[in-house]
Order: sequence, then C-alpha cells, then structure tokens
Amino acid sequence: MKTKWFVGMSVGFLMGISNSLWAQNPIIATIRLVDHEEVISYKKMGEDIFIREGTSEVQMSVANFKTLANLKLKTLAQNSTALSAEQKMLLERYLGDVSSSQKEEIASLIDELILDMEGGEIKRFRYSKDRERIAFHLLKAIVLIDSCSSEKTFQAPQGYMCKHKTPTGDAFWSLEVVTPLGGTRIWKDMKSELLVSDVYGRVPGYDAAKRICTNPLSFVEGYPTNINWGLPSGYHKGLNGKYEFPNQDSDFETLEAHGVRKVINTRGSWYWSSSQDPRWFVFNSACIFSGNDGGLVYSAAHHVSGGSALCIGR
Repeated sequence: MKTKWFVGMSVGFLMGISNSLWAQNPIIATIRLVDHEEVISYKKMGEDIFIREGTSEVQMSVANFKTLANLKLKTLAQNSTALSAEQKMLLERYLGDVSSSQKEEIASLIDELILDMEGGEIKRFRYSKDRERIAFHLLKAIVLIDSCSSEKTFQAPQGYMCKHKTPTGDAFWSLEVVTPLGGTRIWKDMKSELLVSDVYGRVPGYDAAKRICTNPLSFVEGYPTNINWGLPSGYHKGLNGKYEFPNQDSDFETLEAHGVRKVINTRGSWYWSSSQDPRWFVFNSACIFSGNDGGLVYSAAHHVSGGSALCIGR
C-alpha cells in the first residue's frame, strides 16, 4: 500500500481547534494510509509532543513518547490485527535480541517521527515500505489509550495502559505487575516514574503500614530487586521547602495531580504517608492522604488503626 505524507501548514485542520495548544504552532506532520479514512497528525512544541486523531488528542514529553512508543511497538508485534505477519516480524526483529544490522530496518523510526514533528525534511522510511504502516498504527495506538477509570482498571490485565489529563500534559499509567490470583497489582505513573501498589486493606497503625511497604514485591519471581519501596511522602504543597521538607511536591501531591484515584480505587479510606507535619503537636504522628477527595488534611498518631497502605517504589 502506498502512504501519503504531508508536512507544513494545515489551515483547515487548525480552524476547528483554535482553543487547542495546536493552534500555537502551525508546523504539523500528517500521515494517512490510502486504505484508511483516519488521519494521524502530530507535532513537537518545546519539549512536548502532541498527537491527534479525530477528536482524540494527547500531550506528553519526548521522553514519555519514546517510552510509550517502545511499549506500543511490542504490543503491535504481539497482538495487532492491523499489521501483516511480515510487518510483525519486522517489529520482532527490532524488539528482539538480534544484531544491529537486522535492527537497522526500523531502529530509527521513533527518532524520525520526532524529527517530522519539528517540520524537518522528510528522509524517513528509506529502509522499508512497511515502516509507514507501523508508524501509523503506533501513533494511533498511543492517541487512543483509554482515559483512566478505577472501574476499568480494577480488572485490567497486565500491560494495560490508561491516561489522565493534567494542565501540563497527559499522565500515562501502565499496569506493570499482576501477581497470580490478582493478589498484588503494581502500576507505574510514567510521568513521575513512580511505581504504585494497589491498596493494602486496613492496617493496625503506622508501623504496620511501613512494614507492608518495605518490599511489596519481594515474593514476585523475576521482578527487579533494586527498587526502593516505602510509604509515599505526604506533606501539603504549602510546606514545600519549609520545615526541612524538599522544595518539591510530595509523592501524594504528585500522584493526586496525575490521577491516582482514577487508577486505583481509594474511596472509603485514608492512607499513611512517611511525612510528619511539624505544625501538629502530636508525638509520633504522620500526615495522611484522603482516598475520597485526595486531600492531605491532618496528622494521625502512629498507633491509630483504621488507615490503609499504598506503597511507592522508585
């Protein structure tokens, strides 16, 4: 199949989306396969990448795009019905443990897509006529990733991905681990690169929560052991840089901004953090996170039971 590429001004495309960030930069690369009605448009602006198909649009950093692209290339190689057996074999060669000469066929695909997004000269896809189709379905797979919903994620299989819109671009989540019988589920917030465990029921106090989070995946064969697990930090944004807290958002503030409550069902409980709020004069107390509204509201004494644990790894 022949593939048509267009780079440059796309006035008609921009007219209907004047309220979008797309309208701030006219350089757009577009790919359309002759046997598909859909048009995939994409571009790079600053350090962010934008992809659009119909009414669906995503925004992410270049680093996140590269990570997502490699994950989706693997999915296409294994499961896609849109690619031929030969095209899947091409992807398998790229993703597999093969020599660099065999990888040359598609190894530069992602970098070439990024160059296109900046309005660069079209020199791509010189190695294989199949790469255009792979590029089209790769971008389509990224832009059509589900919006996060705890009703969907509860039964999602390992490898499932979803996205949550934030003011600074989409936060993508990937289900990294589902242990046998669904006992433990580990998600990765790809925007912050934090690993986040599923909820661990009611725990009898801070020390129990801390023990649970020492290493929630120690029993999972083959999972990396060089990850530092623990309770999330949980100081309020207003305390950034104060009382010896780091001058950055705490883990719970970050996860809330990235839609953790849309990914993991936290309703009906509160969660221990590793942070102690110095404004509360309670000996041995820690800030806690509300699973209902995402707030960091007050401190609870370490011996108080009834809270839950949510563990993070980095």
